[in-house]
Amino acid sequence: MPELSMRNPWVFTTVTTVAWVLVWGAIQLLLFDGGLFEAVLQAGLAGIAFSVLYLYLQ
Repeated sequence: MPELSMRNPWVFTTVTTVAWVLVWGAIQLLLFDGGLFEAVLQAGLAGIAFSVLYLYLQ
C-alpha cells in the first residue's frame, strides 16, 4: 500500500516516535529505574523532535 510507505512523513514520524518510546522506555525502566510516564513523555518528544529535524534536513 503506497500510503503506508516510509516516504510518507506522517508514517515516518509515527514509526520513529513509537520506536523511541519503546527503546527509551525500556532503557529508562531497566537501567535508570525511572517512572513509566516520564520515560514515555521524554521519548515521545525526542522521537518527534528527531523526526522533524530529520525530515527538515533531508
